[in-house]
Amino acid sequence: MAHPDPELLALLALGEDAASAEDRLHLAGCAECRDEVARLGRAVAAARGGDEALETPGPRVWAGIAADVGVDAPDPLADARPAPAVPLRRRPPSRRRRIVAALAAAAAVLVIGGVGVTLLRTNPPSQQLETARLRAFPAWAGASGTAQLERLASGRLALRIQTDVPPDRSTDHEVWLMTAGARRLVSLGMLHGTSGVFLVPEGLDITRFRLVDVSDEPRDGNPAHSGDSIVRGELRA
Repeated sequence: MAHPDPELLALLALGEDAASAEDRLHLAGCAECRDEVARLGRAVAAARGGDEALETPGPRVWAGIAADVGVDAPDPLADARPAPAVPLRRRPPSRRRRIVAALAAAAAVLVIGGVGVTLLRTNPPSQQLETARLRAFPAWAGASGTAQLERLASGRLALRIQTDVPPDRSTDHEVWLMTAGARRLVSLGMLHGTSGVFLVPEGLDITRFRLVDVSDEPRDGNPAHSGDSIVRGELRA
């Protein structure tokens, strides 16, 4: 049975009873669709005043939302001073655009805390500092990837990872920074899919932790490196 249209999942997350009997049957047996509704629901709950930590979206986030909705408007949070109402230049939004706009606005302000989690999907302004070409280990012949060390507008360092080997259903891929010879190593978090952006821990001496490593990790509860590296490379200016 095919997955329901994404618009239906968005409507369910917004609390609308729009599912047919066939859709409800599919949702009852499809964990992937239920997870997607739950993910969108958390964003909606945050926008409606839930318990998740909220952060003021930047101008680029609002610009992306305005483009999706089809309006030409400035960042509504850029200036708190009262201003006269000005009609927006708007093209009639479809129902789908209204749903996308509502969820985009909610997702734009949802920030989930935690160690080693990837950054928001929106790309914050950044300055590229160094790159690494990630080369495969013998057991993973043919794999490859890239790493980019960036400085965010906040001043924090972040590592942008891209590989061509997605994790399978039984293991996870973990991103590490290592010193020469892999004598010391620090985990940045799990790589979900083939790309992600990770914050570098504050205080970490990036001039010593030059090696970027992506490992294949069994789900055994052991936080140590498995010893099964997929790709590795050294950061260079």
